[in-house]
Amino acid sequence: MRQQWLRLTLVLIVMSILLPTMHVAAKSTIEVQVDFSVTDKLKYGALSPAEITIKNTGKDFLGDMVVKSEKNNREVTTAQPLNIASGEEKKITVNLNGSQIAENPKVMLPKIIAFYDGGIEGGKKVSATYQLVTQPQLYPEDTPFIFTLTSNRERLQAVSDQLKKQLADSVEVALTTQTFPQDVEALALANVLIIDDVATQDLTKAQQNALIAWVRNGGMLVAGTTPTTLGELNAHMPLQKAEKQQLTISENLTIPGYMTTLEPGATVVKTTGTGETLVAQKPLGKGKVVQFAFVIGDQPYHNNQAYGEWLVSAVDMQHQVMATTNVAEYYRTANATFEAFEVSASGILLAIILYVIIVGPILYMVLKKLDKREYAWVIIPTLAVVVAITLFGFGAKDRIRQPQTQQVASYVINEDSSLSGTYMTSLLTNRGGTFSFTFDDTTTAFAMEATNLGANAQTAYTKGQQVVFKDARYWSVQQIQGESFIPKLGKFDTSLVVADGRVEGTVKNNFPFDVQDVAIATGKERIHLGTIKAGATLQVSAEIPSNYLQAGQVALEAYQYTAMPQQDLDERLHQMVSEAAVLQTQDLQSPILVGWTDEPLIGLTYEGKAKQKMINYLAQPITATLQLQGDFSITSEVMNKQLYDLQTATAYTSSSVDEEEWYFEGKETVMTLEVPAQMVKDIASIKQITVEANATQGEVSIWNATTQAYEDIERMAPTASSKDYIDGNQIKLLLTGPEHEWYELPIVELKGVAQ
Repeated sequence: MRQQWLRLTLVLIVMSILLPTMHVAAKSTIEVQVDFSVTDKLKYGALSPAEITIKNTGKDFLGDMVVKSEKNNREVTTAQPLNIASGEEKKITVNLNGSQIAENPKVMLPKIIAFYDGGIEGGKKVSATYQLVTQPQLYPEDTPFIFTLTSNRERLQAVSDQLKKQLADSVEVALTTQTFPQDVEALALANVLIIDDVATQDLTKAQQNALIAWVRNGGMLVAGTTPTTLGELNAHMPLQKAEKQQLTISENLTIPGYMTTLEPGATVVKTTGTGETLVAQKPLGKGKVVQFAFVIGDQPYHNNQAYGEWLVSAVDMQHQVMATTNVAEYYRTANATFEAFEVSASGILLAIILYVIIVGPILYMVLKKLDKREYAWVIIPTLAVVVAITLFGFGAKDRIRQPQTQQVASYVINEDSSLSGTYMTSLLTNRGGTFSFTFDDTTTAFAMEATNLGANAQTAYTKGQQVVFKDARYWSVQQIQGESFIPKLGKFDTSLVVADGRVEGTVKNNFPFDVQDVAIATGKERIHLGTIKAGATLQVSAEIPSNYLQAGQVALEAYQYTAMPQQDLDERLHQMVSEAAVLQTQDLQSPILVGWTDEPLIGLTYEGKAKQKMINYLAQPITATLQLQGDFSITSEVMNKQLYDLQTATAYTSSSVDEEEWYFEGKETVMTLEVPAQMVKDIASIKQITVEANATQGEVSIWNATTQAYEDIERMAPTASSKDYIDGNQIKLLLTGPEHEWYELPIVELKGVAQ
């Protein structure tokens, strides 16, 4: 009998060990193939469209496909409903972070894609097998991606050849009507999209909407004028076609095209010698639509080298391929902090005094009169607990009564009066459980990982038009991040003149709400103008820190704000969101008008009652007429500068307080200086350029726009002119010296005479 019990015990032990293994090793019921079907050329850290082929070899599945991806260095989870019968196969397009997958697909795919029978809310995870069809190629995130849509790639051969010369590190991706993405996130890889002879009216409604949304987000669409209509895109084209005609591009190149008229809001870019429009452009949100008055890839000129050179030079694609800026770090720290319990020091002192008086003489006299002094040992601690709970309840009433939301956003005011922005919403919970938000079609929303005390136990995900925080902890901070677009809301009208170190003129507020604390960002300085009421005009008269308005720049990097804990929370939050707004517009190389409103602009709504705080900053690039008299000079200290390693193209940022001392990793560093475009336009004669180099910083060469080569600054003539050394509005220096060293930047001075 004893031996039988021993055998039975051994069998149970073996089964307890093997059963979990058997469960894990059970046959998968869902087979998954992942293919980057639009393009297998991907950017590090960017989401890319992937086609997911799902085959169900088990029982019917009704639940969610859950995808985890990385956005702004934070993990986000998206749930997509999936109904697939036994034996059925489906194809679904989702956006995946290719760099997460490429290094180790076998390990990463099961972590990134999962299936929950019954839904993510509480369903059972179903086992699956995964296969990556094509190994993607990865490129740096600032690589220019040019998408093309044409019936035959040979039609754009001349354009393609010239793009490879002008943008040597660019990547070209050929689309078809079948592979054209159906959502804006899938188009986000592209910096420029060239449409040749394909009628966009033949795209699906979802594809057309994705194309328009992509342009609004900052893309450049380049299209020709074709016999066919362009569907939803027609309303945004800069040209209205008329009868056919021959168009003379150059002395030796004439092509068939159309007579055209300019649409409202559009501007002419290129004309023929006799004044017919060849190219026009029209803003659309942050981006723009560029249209030629002819079909781009028609024969016989589609493979003509001179034609390719002319067409690419007619469109400034170089600006459009600049890497987009990330403002998430400005939001993240400041917006996760809420005000502490609001109990004043005087209130606490008064409570202590009352407590001492009550517990001391008053309590003693009452108990003595009642001859109940032996109850003091019960009454005194009870009073202490009551007072502590009362103080806590009074100070924490806002956190106990209802949740709190804090929403910050920075918007760019576009030329067409639309607003394009990014935002972050933080939720401070007042209880444990589930919290939900809904968002509209002009808004994207992703739940970020939570900031909690202890383990992160809740599930946060986006499903349809809803963001859900499930099993959120008590008094935890949850965050949502996304983008927001608002069509035709308003803009500022400015009429400004700069002269004698002052800016004078007017700023009109065309928004339907007041804009508070309006300021001009010039360089890293802020010229404060005050609040402008809705529809009102403000008279401007203020000193400026230099003799012209510089392009706006951020005054402090995001990490520098984290080292200022003594700063008032509200003041710090305003400064960080204001800097985020400037950061989103500083690539436009213009002075920036910036202000804020607490109006509810973002299409994200909390499902329930909450105490809400909203801070929305608005930033608009502006111009000012420059009026100088007599001799003038400006130095590189007040010019916008960019530095990058020549070999790796890695951008540098200053680690020094005075910003004239930089640490260089490589041996050759390129330093570019932006001469204010307004100055180049308004001041005809910049007579002299001088470069003063520090003797310890190695060799300094300057780019000669005439010879198209760098030359030693020692060879510069004493009266070196702008014609040779200002290319467009840019001066470029090459600094050569030992790697891994600190260097002081050379000082460049421009001297001239005002018109």
